Amino acid sequence: MAEKMPPVSVGERIKAKVVAEGRDEAMIAKVDGFVLIIQNCVCQIGAEVEVEVTKISKKRTSAFAELVDANEAPAEEAKPEAEAKTVEEEKAADAEEEKKEE
Repeated sequence: MAEKMPPVSVGERIKAKVVAEGRDEAMIAKVDGFVLIIQNCVCQIGAEVEVEVTKISKKRTSAFAELVDANEAPAEEAKPEAEAKTVEEEKAADAEEEKKEE
């Protein structure tokens, strides 16, 4: 079975939309379903960004990128920071709900 090639390559500049918060001041964007981890990005969820791909993961399931330019999303599209949850916060909330149900 042939290995699927990522839709991006190192050094390529692309536009993407921020879809989630990552860890350590990183944000997550997707390009054709492919995960981009944008390092040192303090944009809001929903922001349209231009990034430069710096590294492709060994398994070719994600890539790292650096922010080149950001156009913040209109206020009605972007989640306020108080509402935006990280993956870890959502998992913790789910675990608490499961304990309450027991």
